Amino acid sequence: MSKNGKQARVEFAIGSYKDGTGQASVLRSENGTMIPMRGVSGTPGAVYLILPSWMNASGKHRIVHLNGRKLVAHQAAFIARLLDAVRQGRVAYNGAIPADLIPGYIINTTATVDQLLDTLINIGVKNLERDRSGRAISSLLFVDNDNQVHFGSEILNDTNLNDLIQFLQNRKQIRVDRSKLLSQGSTVGINANIELTDDSEFIVSGLVKDKAVFSLDGNEDYQHYVISKGVLRSDLNPDRGARMYNNTILAINTSFTGNKAIPNPANSKKAGSAANA
Repeated sequence: MSKNGKQARVEFAIGSYKDGTGQASVLRSENGTMIPMRGVSGTPGAVYLILPSWMNASGKHRIVHLNGRKLVAHQAAFIARLLDAVRQGRVAYNGAIPADLIPGYIINTTATVDQLLDTLINIGVKNLERDRSGRAISSLLFVDNDNQVHFGSEILNDTNLNDLIQFLQNRKQIRVDRSKLLSQGSTVGINANIELTDDSEFIVSGLVKDKAVFSLDGNEDYQHYVISKGVLRSDLNPDRGARMYNNTILAINTSFTGNKAIPNPANSKKAGSAANA
């Protein structure tokens, strides 16, 4: 139940720099225009949830920092092997993906390789236009015009596939498209259902119980997607493995779609990691 019957739409914000000052700020979208939140500073590039003002005794908005979700082993292995198939010429980077392309996986998608990868992870060199730090370069992943796969300081070859898998687990998260996240009504955009086969090494070894690897519904509202799939997680209570929030702080009702996804406070307990805005 919501507090005193009140409900509010889910609203996200992103950290950025103030033009001309270099100071960090938090931007929210209002009628398609990005505007800074007053009295709030954030980490550039970070994603925040804006909590309703009625959840704070002062009547001010609160923001909660959200963390991206890292790739687990069978997800990283799928992406690495898909890239290796591109390197070997078994599939074109902009080509359709055969269902049995990768042993141990069943692939059902109409998306091309580049469309699928661009939805799942940050890939390419476009982010270097904004960030040329050592950290950005060490996390770089792209496919060049000769179908060579570059990751960090390495180039994929016949002997270092496991290095790429470790790189993906250590350096990459499930991608959050910030433009879609801040736009009410945006959708995931592509359909894809990737599952492990019964004889997959991950199933046979018992490391994974659920066969699902990635599941994307092109018509699903993007905000609903990041909530329901746990793509974004809160740091309010990470030890308990909460997808987004400890349920003593906030509950997300994902039975609603589009901009009707509704957060409901379970009680008025204050969260130490939520900042007043």
